[in-house]
Amino acid sequence: MDHRNRTCQLGFVLASCLGLFIFQRSECEQFRPDSKEDGPPGNPASLPSTCDIDDVFVCGKLRPITEGETVRAYFSIDSVEDAGRSGKYSVVTSSQILVNQRDEVVFRATKQTMYPKLAAAKLELPKKRKSEIPTVSELRRRVVQNATFCGNASSPPLVPNQLYVHRMVKVFTPTEAKGLATLIRATNQHHLNVKKFNTEDLVAAGPLVEAATVHNVADDFGDILYQEVVKSSNVNRTNQEDMIGSVSYIHSIQQLAENPDLEEVTVRTLGIKNLDVEELLEREVPVRLFSGTRMKTSDYEEICREDFPLLYRRIVTQVLWKFLRLRPLSSSDEVPAEIQPKFS
Repeated sequence: MDHRNRTCQLGFVLASCLGLFIFQRSECEQFRPDSKEDGPPGNPASLPSTCDIDDVFVCGKLRPITEGETVRAYFSIDSVEDAGRSGKYSVVTSSQILVNQRDEVVFRATKQTMYPKLAAAKLELPKKRKSEIPTVSELRRRVVQNATFCGNASSPPLVPNQLYVHRMVKVFTPTEAKGLATLIRATNQHHLNVKKFNTEDLVAAGPLVEAATVHNVADDFGDILYQEVVKSSNVNRTNQEDMIGSVSYIHSIQQLAENPDLEEVTVRTLGIKNLDVEELLEREVPVRLFSGTRMKTSDYEEICREDFPLLYRRIVTQVLWKFLRLRPLSSSDEVPAEIQPKFS
């Protein structure tokens, strides 16, 4: 995969992260006066700024977002529950969307966020949604309908139930981390306030870490045409200048009946900090780290502490995601002569 394709893939993930961050702004842009009456479900308003992302579910793009388009954010509070035994925090589950200037939903996410209990008490549960949030991705439909093998590249073969160690890494420098946090309006003071926190206490924004974790797979999984997050969460914090490596476990590979040239891959990718992940090639990594469906931060740490100390306190994020790509050619596949690559 060339640099341009890798950049496109990272751009897709960062666009999703941008969508998540828009909902966390302490102030919201002014919307058209009629947007509350005619717009999608939810409220074009803001959430408290003192919040930390915990878990994200079903995050994906529904329509393409092109240069020059304008998007605005809506959210709907689904539930507010007490978190832990201290009584100081609440977990808020919310459904969130981005809408373009044509009132089309282009991005959706459902996520859980932890707030101080006093801040969460100000949030109101809606009595009834005006309409349901769309779940069918028009972008995915277009990819499935139009993608076809063009003869200029072949996806590398992937094997289910196998661990992949990725050699690409990412380091967020202090300048880059602060710049991206400012650009996407990540208002948590742990990202920016150099007067209140020491350099070693400033952290990279969680969704940026998730984006880097997924982007590290680019050289190994081939050209990814569409992707969506099933669930992601931040396990440990990532400081600025920490090195982020990635390891992935392939859960399943399904050829699409509606387009035999495509396959859908379900994979869980872990972000690992400050470790040369190639050290894992000669070790038996516990499969439990990749197979849990309701894993909490404490579960990852317990598994590592008991069975795999090398990764204790090093897992920074986990992303369970699906992607579409062109199916690799096998020896039995016959490529039509008119699209076979030509060599000089």
